[in-house]
Amino acid sequence: MAAKQTLFQKLVNEKNAQAYEDKTGLKYSWQVRFIILLLTIVGCSFFFVFHLEQDVNTNNQVSGVVGSTWSEQSIISEYSFPIYKPALQYQNEINKAMKSVPSVFIFDKNSYKIAKDHWNLIEDLFSSYNESSESVLATPYLTESNIRVFTEMKKNQRLKFLSKAKTVLNEFIDMIYKNGFVDIAVSGIKTDYIILQTDDNQRKNIQTLLLTDNSTLSDKFEKNVLSRFDLDVHELLKQVVSENLRPNLLYSADLTNIQKSMAKNSVARTMGVVKKGEVIIDKNDVITDDHILKLNSYYMSENMQSESRISLTNVLGSIGHFFTIYTVLLFYLFYIRKKIFYDNAQLAIISVILILSSMLAWVSMEIPSSFPLEYLIVVPAFSMLAAIVFDSRTGFYVTVTIALLVAGIRGTDYITGVSLMFAGTLAAYTVKDIQNRTQMFQSIFFIFLGFLVPITAFNLERSMDMDIMIKQLILASVNSAISPLITFGMLIMTERISNIATDLRIQEFDSLNHPLLKKMSDIAPGTYQHTLSVATLAERCADAIGANPLLTKVGTYYHDIGKMSKAEYFTENQMDIGNKHDLLPPKKSAQAIKDHVSEGILLARQYKLPKRIIDFIPMHHGTTLIKHFYAKAVEQAAEDETVAQSDFRYPGPKPATKESAILMICDSAEAMSRIQVKDNSELEKMINNNIKDRLLDGQFDECEITMKDLETIKETIFKDLISRGHQRVKYKEIPKKDDKQESK
Repeated sequence: MAAKQTLFQKLVNEKNAQAYEDKTGLKYSWQVRFIILLLTIVGCSFFFVFHLEQDVNTNNQVSGVVGSTWSEQSIISEYSFPIYKPALQYQNEINKAMKSVPSVFIFDKNSYKIAKDHWNLIEDLFSSYNESSESVLATPYLTESNIRVFTEMKKNQRLKFLSKAKTVLNEFIDMIYKNGFVDIAVSGIKTDYIILQTDDNQRKNIQTLLLTDNSTLSDKFEKNVLSRFDLDVHELLKQVVSENLRPNLLYSADLTNIQKSMAKNSVARTMGVVKKGEVIIDKNDVITDDHILKLNSYYMSENMQSESRISLTNVLGSIGHFFTIYTVLLFYLFYIRKKIFYDNAQLAIISVILILSSMLAWVSMEIPSSFPLEYLIVVPAFSMLAAIVFDSRTGFYVTVTIALLVAGIRGTDYITGVSLMFAGTLAAYTVKDIQNRTQMFQSIFFIFLGFLVPITAFNLERSMDMDIMIKQLILASVNSAISPLITFGMLIMTERISNIATDLRIQEFDSLNHPLLKKMSDIAPGTYQHTLSVATLAERCADAIGANPLLTKVGTYYHDIGKMSKAEYFTENQMDIGNKHDLLPPKKSAQAIKDHVSEGILLARQYKLPKRIIDFIPMHHGTTLIKHFYAKAVEQAAEDETVAQSDFRYPGPKPATKESAILMICDSAEAMSRIQVKDNSELEKMINNNIKDRLLDGQFDECEITMKDLETIKETIFKDLISRGHQRVKYKEIPKKDDKQESK
């Protein structure tokens, strides 16, 4: 059973290794890639075409170019058209008109009658009361305690109280209902008067200050009634009023809304007329607000005259506009960053960034505001995200694409496009070598600087009002402050959803206290020491050629974890136990060595290591030949027997990055450094042959490492190994005669 289990485990490990580079799933499906590209084109083009309430919001074809020169041909009106007020001005006038509309109330004539009848009933019961009568106890409007207050009065007191209460309460009730008792809070009425509509459709105005509501009723009652009576009858009088008074002016939302609608419709939408044949703007004119107003009105009139505001040509043109911008980024990804282009998860992240940017640009157009909302578009946040998730070069291309996209959606808004592109570029390069998440907040200054320079330059060039520049800088500072926070949040979501490991995630595994490394130090101490040596060497090489030192070091930490399953089969762990390969055929020895790759992948997945780290496990050997056992097999083979190299090669894949290629070179170089050599020149020759063999074997064909990089790596390795192998001077012992002198 044990043998079968071992065979089964081998098959599982081999299957894992073979499936390591399986590119047949959804992540690499060309159909999914096509859908992602199509959705990106449709989603972004939508924001070029669609606009809300075009009859109110002017189509800002030339927004954001005040002070620049009109470089196109002169525009002459082909027909007379009205000059539409700016959307914000028009909306403010509507809001002002609607706020000035007084609330409309309906008169309830029964409220006063009911209040008077209730009071008269109580008054009659009180008047007919005598000591032998129990009639007053029958009223449902008073509590027993308040009745007792009345009945315990002396007869003269009762008569005096009733006479005074009759006069005072009747005056109070008449006053409240005459001025108006409303069923809503008076504080919510913002106008100086209200409109009262009677049953015969007559209307009259009532001053708001005279009105009473439930909250002011008690104050008025205390001032006009209670202040004229002794304290012991206050509760009795309060109950009489609270039980009997109800509003006689009832708020009508329907009638009020009709009034507001009429006020809205009364606001003029236009502010002048441009006649047929009139020059709207001449070529080389400096664009003013008046020009923009007339141009936008002209474009809007054209849209309103057409049968469909969104025509087929408009849609096709918008798609072409976006596709032209998008193609630049696609060419870069297809020719320079193929790994991103063919990875649907990474391509989807870029698509989401583009669609979100388009939506924000569209929203900045659709919301009427006196503030330049375009400077709240968080392009720097998207730039930093792209730079962290991918690389700074990709972050730059994404930034340029987003900036062009925003400028296009906002109607060729050159100023905004340049400002966002400059701020986004600085943001992307400030996180180029990011090592921890708090480092993102250092980008705030550079993002603001990226806004400050173009905003100041454009405003000085066009002699803009200082107020406009201040508003732009205020929103730019807000953008600078929130962009790192947004990047931080998006980065966490991206890492969890897509399982893409950024350098920040890799940093979490840069610890020798990780359970896997601690386990390796116990089970395979020789491999552990070898790993630490190679990690230091590889990190220096990565730094020397401009690769990623952090990824190289962390990837090296875990590249040999598979050796733990059979630690005794590897030389560095064979301490006083003999070499087990002496008892095995060469082919089985080679298989035992190769197994550490598949077993390492399996172990890495169990411990949920990121794929960028797992890549180092199979790639650090690539498809290299296990020379020692291949040579041994050739020696032992019969004359007519052929030894297949495939049986003695690692399963691969070959290194796909500079970092994994560095590890391949450093791993074997560090092992060779333990071989005793005559002098430094022999060590240098061994290192050079090691690199040459792998180069000629095609191990570097799938990564971007150059001959110059290989030369730099060779020099770095040689210097490092020489410094490690230096010999110390033998220190002298203290002569015995000195000991004698010292004892004296």
